[in-house]
Amino acid sequence: MMERHERDATFGDTVSALESQARTHDQAVIDLDEMVDHGTPASGGPESPATLGDIERAFLNSELTRHRFQPHATIPDAYWLRSGPDARAVTFRPTVFDRHPSTVELLTYGNPTFDDLLLEVAEPPGDESADASPAEAGAALVLHDPGPPPVAVCVVKENGDVSAVASVAEYRKAAEQRDAAWSDSDRKRASAVLRQARARVEEEAAAVSRRMRRAKLRGLREEARRILIESAHIVEARDGLFAGDGCDRLLKWGVPYPGLITVAGGSMPPMSPSDLYRLSLEGKAAAVLTRNLSGLKEQGLEVLRRYRAASGE
Repeated sequence: MMERHERDATFGDTVSALESQARTHDQAVIDLDEMVDHGTPASGGPESPATLGDIERAFLNSELTRHRFQPHATIPDAYWLRSGPDARAVTFRPTVFDRHPSTVELLTYGNPTFDDLLLEVAEPPGDESADASPAEAGAALVLHDPGPPPVAVCVVKENGDVSAVASVAEYRKAAEQRDAAWSDSDRKRASAVLRQARARVEEEAAAVSRRMRRAKLRGLREEARRILIESAHIVEARDGLFAGDGCDRLLKWGVPYPGLITVAGGSMPPMSPSDLYRLSLEGKAAAVLTRNLSGLKEQGLEVLRRYRAASGE
């Protein structure tokens, strides 16, 4: 097995030659400088608009999806997710995935199965025909911006000032002032309040988008780890290599493996010869293992494409 400094040198040479290697394959060129978002900060605050625990409860309580989840018989906090006649082992807990990376799929942002589930429980789109004209009631005024996304504010006029209301009671009190009259100047100030509300909504949407992006990248990193681990196990089982040698061989093969290592965090994930996936490979024909390896390679290329797209969002 190669020494650590030799593996590091091999990895550096492979990454440098990645573009030229990609051109020799019948695959799209993967530009690591463009693909990897080195500016993505380490997680220090909320990384998604909702925690995975929140989403797990939403799926399990939804009339549309809860029937598809059955508790896993042997792995706590894991489920069998049914799609037609097929079922796959899934979890919302990264710690469970870390213990069973080859047998359990982590449901998180960026995972295709997770994204499909989100579409199933997504709320119907809002009414795009929202009335853009103001609704006036006494000293209260409701203004709509059809968006997207739609924004509405209720403002009141009091003592020459125009401001957004803080409660329904405040709105009702203002609406009862039948002798109130809205001048052009008042309406301009009300429109300014609506613009401020629009700016806040857009800022919040941008913040959610950034957290979603980070969560997608994290999910793709987990996918890259799984593909690397399973591919290395197959190479070692098929070619009769010692534990750990499969990693070195993958690096020598070029696309997509150096890119997947970069996506996974810059180093090969730890492997165990007692991994359940490795044990499942024992006794399988070389042709079967080669076919499985080719399938994982295609999955790896797709992960790189999706990672590059998510990095550019």
